[in-house]
Amino acid sequence: MEPQRMITIAGWTEGRIERGDPGTLAAGVGIDSRTVRPGEIFLALQGEKYDGHDYAAAALDRGAAGVILSRPVEEIERRTGEFSLLRVSDPLRALAGLARGYRELFDLPAVAVTGSNGKTTTKNLIGLFLERDRETLIAPASFNNIIGVSLTILQLRSSHRAAVFELGTNHPGEIGPLARLCRPRMAVLTNIGPAHFGRFGSLEAIADEKARLLAELKPPGAVFLNSDDPRTAALADRVPGEVIRYGFHPPARVRPLDISYPRGGVRFRATLGGGDLPIEAPLPGRHNVLNLLAALAVGDYFGVDPAAMRAAARAASLLPGRMERVLLEGVEFINDAYNANPASMAAARETWRKMKCRGRRIFVSGDMNELGDFSESAHREWGASLARAGIDALIFVGPLSRLAARAARETAGQKRVEAVDNCRAAAEILKEIVRPGDSVLLKGSPEDGVWRRLWKILRNRNPEDGIRNSLPEQGL
Repeated sequence: MEPQRMITIAGWTEGRIERGDPGTLAAGVGIDSRTVRPGEIFLALQGEKYDGHDYAAAALDRGAAGVILSRPVEEIERRTGEFSLLRVSDPLRALAGLARGYRELFDLPAVAVTGSNGKTTTKNLIGLFLERDRETLIAPASFNNIIGVSLTILQLRSSHRAAVFELGTNHPGEIGPLARLCRPRMAVLTNIGPAHFGRFGSLEAIADEKARLLAELKPPGAVFLNSDDPRTAALADRVPGEVIRYGFHPPARVRPLDISYPRGGVRFRATLGGGDLPIEAPLPGRHNVLNLLAALAVGDYFGVDPAAMRAAARAASLLPGRMERVLLEGVEFINDAYNANPASMAAARETWRKMKCRGRRIFVSGDMNELGDFSESAHREWGASLARAGIDALIFVGPLSRLAARAARETAGQKRVEAVDNCRAAAEILKEIVRPGDSVLLKGSPEDGVWRRLWKILRNRNPEDGIRNSLPEQGL
């Protein structure tokens, strides 16, 4: 955040200045006492497992110019010295109000990306392409909820000439407020699938939630739709402005031709601006072709030089936990445990199957959460589809995945299928069966914590749990 006076911040947050000079300038806002910088103001958010009020004094010790609190803190009340104290009724609402007021200071084109899968990669690729043409604010990591979007907005600077936001939802009523916060002129809808299905109850409800973004676009608006996804394509009738379609097939305006999948990447020619643009990117899988097409469509709309976008695509990189590849004593481990829903699971499987492997393929599959009434059938269908995919061994982790394992056994015949409760048991099975030349894919939800622990075990970060030393010392 560029420096703002406390009286302005008080107005945006609907707060009351109880201490300090209203004219004091705050250099920014921080919500983590460990990273707050001198001159910033610390906002004490409250969560299920933490309360920022407990760290307000520590923030002042690090040089914060003041604190924003919703309740008295004894250590702050009796503290001496110069600092500002702003009292608000609800810290989260105050953060959103601060972001809303600050966003109004900037008249710049903003792109908002939403969808059930591919949001973060698509958002990063759009930012990568736009940065070749103008200074662009790109939402960090998966900053796609009310806190993340607000913090992204507070990173805006006068030098920025565009911004790319990511909007997520896990229950109805989130997308609209997020869109009103970031005030986009353009929207990208990647797909609509059964992510967080249990909170919505139907795919139609998920589509309606994603469509809230369209109603909030600032004119003149443009919407980039994945025309290969029927539910996303159907939203074209609800777009108030221009519709630009991308996908593998007509009527997509931006399409790929002559697709190939060299190891660890993709190669194709994109129909763009009346011509073909050769694209190579170190992003594996068909789903990443769609992510690239969306970014190319946005870049072309902004007038980014095609040669610059081609160079940017070559410089793209995978995010942690997305087909992240590590070789351990001749065995390839691939961590794609950033998300777990039917679409992302299938995309990981198909991407992996296109990658060369001289040994056996072993799939370690976790639970898909928040699928509601769809959960049992989704896990059974997933297990059966894995068994039909020609994979040499399947290890299912978690209570829901036992349904998938049962379906896989019924489908696979003599193929090895294991069902375990936790990552330690999965690691023990891997120790028993893995050998040089094998490829092991880990796919699950990071929220479970299972995949973080299993990845640490496999990368030998915890020697007590490690399997590295049990693997033969032979290169792949």
